[in-house]
Amino acid sequence: MYGYDIFHDDIMKNLIDAVHKGEASHAYLFVGPEGVGKSKAARLFSAALTCTSPDSAPCGVCHACVGTKSGTNPDVIYIRPEDKKTISVEQARKIVSDAYLKPFQSVRKVYIFEDASLLNEFAQNSLLKILEEPPEYITFIILSTGETELLQTVLSRCTSVSFPTVSDKRIEEYIRTAYPDSISDIKLLTALSSGIPGEIDKIVADPDYSLLREESFKMLAPLMSGHKISAYTVADFLENHKDKADLILNLWQSFLRDIMFIKNSSLKLIINKDMQEELSSLAARISERHPIVALEQTIHSKMMLKRNVNLHALALNLSFSIKKRLY
Repeated sequence: MYGYDIFHDDIMKNLIDAVHKGEASHAYLFVGPEGVGKSKAARLFSAALTCTSPDSAPCGVCHACVGTKSGTNPDVIYIRPEDKKTISVEQARKIVSDAYLKPFQSVRKVYIFEDASLLNEFAQNSLLKILEEPPEYITFIILSTGETELLQTVLSRCTSVSFPTVSDKRIEEYIRTAYPDSISDIKLLTALSSGIPGEIDKIVADPDYSLLREESFKMLAPLMSGHKISAYTVADFLENHKDKADLILNLWQSFLRDIMFIKNSSLKLIINKDMQEELSSLAARISERHPIVALEQTIHSKMMLKRNVNLHALALNLSFSIKKRLY
């Protein structure tokens, strides 16, 4: 869409139409899972807002559009923590002062807050007045994984736009276009993405992915074992790969679903076809209830992971919950 990899065309059309009609809001909250495409959407929307040809924005050829796409438009400002931890009240005050300076070369000036969770309470309070009564040329775009990351007073001043997970069809289109060498794994990658394009990028770019997948499969037996000590083996594994815990849970879910298909003789539905022999061997050693219980618990753990629950405690709870229900 307009030369950008966009996964929510209908949403962007509505936003850009608002620019054409002169009805764009002064503050937006883009809400959706990390990696779903909010950042690319914010850049495209910024191109439309700052384009020097508002009736046809984004035209793609004016200095503002070219600069926005390349990341060099001085009137599209990306807000990141100066101390790499949080956006402080001092930084927020600098943003307020800068907002009263007119655009350098564009018709509007856009501030993109890349991660709402990094805005501490004091910084949010410092932004309240400018969010409510900004100069007419200002637009704020705040990217967030959930509205609970912001104060209600900030939320009430923003137009909320939800970016849901992407359909399997759209994910497959993305893989074919962006990663043609991975088409042979398209069904597996689509399943592991959980509707989030950014997960595809992480997997394809990870040289250790194949090894992690093999190690994750080996952890299935301890995960469903009746021995209590195996819970600590599972917890240590997740702790040692804490930056990829979400992917590991996705892998376990794909394995467990495949085992359920195998036990029901639905081999055509298996995702991990290259591991069918290993999956069948494990399926033969467990009851039909094992993968069902384990899958339910991993789904619950994935939800808890998004709430920043302590990973080691989450892993122990996952494993012990499975054992309690099975044994």
